[in-house]
Amino acid sequence: MATAGWREGPTAELEVLQERGPRVSAVAYPLPEAPYRLWSQWGKGVVLRDGRYLSAVGDERGADGNSYVYEFDPATGRLTLVFDVMEVVDHTPGAWGYGKIHAPMLETPCGDVVTATYWGTRRGLVFGDGYDGDLLLRIDPVARTVENLGVIAEGRGVPSMALALDGRTVFAEAVEPVGDTGELVTIDLTTGARTSVSIPGHRTFRSVLVGPDGVPWVAVGGGAIAGVEADGTVVVEKGLPGDVLRMATPPGPDGTVVGVTVDPDVFFRRDPDGTIVTLGPALGYTTSLARTADGATVYSMPRAHGAAWTLGAPLQALDVATGRLETVVELQPLVEETLGLRVGGTYSIAVDDTRIYLGVNASPIDDESGFGSVVLILVELDR
Repeated sequence: MATAGWREGPTAELEVLQERGPRVSAVAYPLPEAPYRLWSQWGKGVVLRDGRYLSAVGDERGADGNSYVYEFDPATGRLTLVFDVMEVVDHTPGAWGYGKIHAPMLETPCGDVVTATYWGTRRGLVFGDGYDGDLLLRIDPVARTVENLGVIAEGRGVPSMALALDGRTVFAEAVEPVGDTGELVTIDLTTGARTSVSIPGHRTFRSVLVGPDGVPWVAVGGGAIAGVEADGTVVVEKGLPGDVLRMATPPGPDGTVVGVTVDPDVFFRRDPDGTIVTLGPALGYTTSLARTADGATVYSMPRAHGAAWTLGAPLQALDVATGRLETVVELQPLVEETLGLRVGGTYSIAVDDTRIYLGVNASPIDDESGFGSVVLILVELDR
């Protein structure tokens, strides 16, 4: 498969918006000079073990769509475009492309990062001419390379992934472009072997919950999740506080998983024995969760799809033991005053000790959509 080295693309420097209580800084993603439909961010970035932060922005195009990966270095305060997906694709001009990275970026035990491409739009999607489905990418942050590991599932897009507990296996939700049907694909990162399971009722394709026993679970609606055991057996577990699972964290040190549902928007904790504990309501549609290393706190922002500004774009902290939800800082006033933007919401929150990274979609202050620009916000709690 194709491999490319990183390059030094457009770069921009972080600007302090608030010095203390906590310290807040931000930088608009320095976008490439390239055609686009709508610049946006849909996948969760990752904090590397050396402190650098990787994330992606896409052009949302169908034909010839492309996504761009950025490195933020806290030592320099600079956000830099380092590669784009088309650099590792044998692409035919006019064929469908890779206008989003929707799945999270996941760091493996060896320090590599894996993620997946996703179509920029389903409208008018055509397979062929080199586009047969979305791709698995492996990023080496030390060697500064990216490798195309091939199509995950032919005729499918991949909006969601999770790592197995051993970090050597990927669980990917692969969905058809028409309707809401698909499969759960398991990929061995060492051998490249792939297996897939069609799960009755599988829907939304937005999060894989991996329990402390290693079983992957996906949404099937009606307050239930379905898990696939090692022998391929599908089991169903009920008790979620909302209709469908929207997002879940990896297991914490105590084996618990924290998640959030839709219809209604409610936080929950899943204990190692499978017991679901309702933690309380989210303040709106919540799509990204960042849990601290000790497992005690989960950070989030409500109203992810363009309306976070209507609540002040609050960064919130959830106490996993008690369900208490507190606002750490309202980001809209700071972003509006300094950058002249409305914070539409986030699909990417990551935490590294006392640093919290948020990639937010944003729009000009006279545009209520909350989309069109992408901004990286850094919140430092120890300031």
